[in-house]
Amino acid sequence: MAQDTAGKTKSDGELHRMAKDLTIAICTYNGAQRIPDVLEALKQQRADRLAWEVLVVDNNSHDETPQVVQRYQAEWPLAAPLRYLHEPRQGKTFAIQRAFQEAGGDLVGFLDDDNIPSVDWVDAVCTFGHSHPRAGAYGGRILPQYEEPPPRGVQAIESAFAVVRRDHPHRYPLGGFLGRMFAPGAGLIIRKQAWDEAVPRTLRLNGPSGASSIGLHEDMEVQWYLHRAGWEIWHNPAMELQHKIPAQRFEEAYLMRFFRELALSRHHYRMLVTHPVLRPVMVAAYLLSDSAKLLRDMRRATPDNLGVRCRLHMRKCQVIGPFYHWVTGMLKYLRSGSTRTP
Repeated sequence: MAQDTAGKTKSDGELHRMAKDLTIAICTYNGAQRIPDVLEALKQQRADRLAWEVLVVDNNSHDETPQVVQRYQAEWPLAAPLRYLHEPRQGKTFAIQRAFQEAGGDLVGFLDDDNIPSVDWVDAVCTFGHSHPRAGAYGGRILPQYEEPPPRGVQAIESAFAVVRRDHPHRYPLGGFLGRMFAPGAGLIIRKQAWDEAVPRTLRLNGPSGASSIGLHEDMEVQWYLHRAGWEIWHNPAMELQHKIPAQRFEEAYLMRFFRELALSRHHYRMLVTHPVLRPVMVAAYLLSDSAKLLRDMRRATPDNLGVRCRLHMRKCQVIGPFYHWVTGMLKYLRSGSTRTP
């Protein structure tokens, strides 16, 4: 069951039958302090001619997120309903799957709780989706909104914070390394038909879970399935949003942990998109490539440049990534075997 803006309870079946152009899903974890800015921006949308809705998918928060959303529901001024859903399974992928189960829109757009869409974002999403019927997924222009001036060298690692400055339409190719193979997860739009046709019920990458970022690249896994099924992946610069980046994101300890988890997650994604027969060969090829890039970056390293230090740390973690996952996988197997022993 779910609750609409008038406080009336409707069955999931009734909500599914209410066809809409767009469902906006805000997947959040402990976002009570951040989500009001997103909801305020959505209240300003110029999209009167469209049928759309907002879902807040609470990924098992332990703060005041439910109460914050309830207060907004009580005074929500739009015809577009605001709904709250609780997803107890920890992991962003579970929140995404829940959003698709509940969504009434032909398009499902995902905003993080630190994404502030421009006033015509909803209109731009639907306009592009209607004019590109083979677009299974597409993202937009994402500009950083830094709480404080960032330190030197941040431009070199902006893409890790889902910053996309490209100002012209672009169809994403398959390929690339740390460049954008696909659209970033922030502000990502997925066509519900494409999801239903191409994405398996169980994903291998669970996305960020609580405070951990191990499992990142869940958005790339989804887009990989869409691409493989023949759907197009696009960049639409008319969809512009601001990504709020707090000052603590640039603390050294946070960045080192973030880039470590980003690098370790990359091994999972690489193996996902590689045929099982070729995986041993590709592990060796990636290991050689990553080692060569690590040595190159070590020669160019400048200690006073934060971006260079982060990239160097990430390179090191990418090199150890296969060994890390082999060891953790073996330990998990041994532990599961010991629990089965009578």
